[in-house]
Amino acid sequence: MAKYKGYEKDVGNRTDLSGINYVKCNQVLQCFSKQKKKCPAYKELLALRKSIILLTVFTDGLKTKARFRRHMAFVDMLYKSGIKFDIRVSAEGATAAIKMFWKLSKMPTAGIRGIAIALTMCRSVSAYGFYTSTVSPSGKPVPYHYFDHMKLGGYRSHNFSEEQVVLSELNRNQVIRMVTDRCN
Repeated sequence: MAKYKGYEKDVGNRTDLSGINYVKCNQVLQCFSKQKKKCPAYKELLALRKSIILLTVFTDGLKTKARFRRHMAFVDMLYKSGIKFDIRVSAEGATAAIKMFWKLSKMPTAGIRGIAIALTMCRSVSAYGFYTSTVSPSGKPVPYHYFDHMKLGGYRSHNFSEEQVVLSELNRNQVIRMVTDRCN
């Protein structure tokens, strides 16, 4: 769930599509179960009411059913809280199709899966924070997300350099607009 509050100058004042992966669903569920409306994610979710919420689902065998149940618990929690969203779930097999289509050797990240799905639903796609190298052209460390201070690296299930090639080609061919400058 990417943040845009505080980054309006860079990313605009809304988002049309916001992806929420299994980990974030789990964090929000735990927070809501303990604090309800005091949960910090509550305001983030309220700000996304006019967005499409994309639940990116990996299909990785036995974990899939448990993760799907967790996603459905997340959706149930939203509706019980009175927060109505346009919720979409990536199709079964979408991850494998994206991996094959873009010839990725490892599991595609939720980010590139979100871009692939956005390309099927949106007139234009601008991607912020998808500079998937560990350093910028000036040699400075690049954060994992534009809005936090995690560092890239050490992820065995994704190949960020392959994804960077795909994203760069999409950007070069004007299929997407990739914004890689530092957000203020």
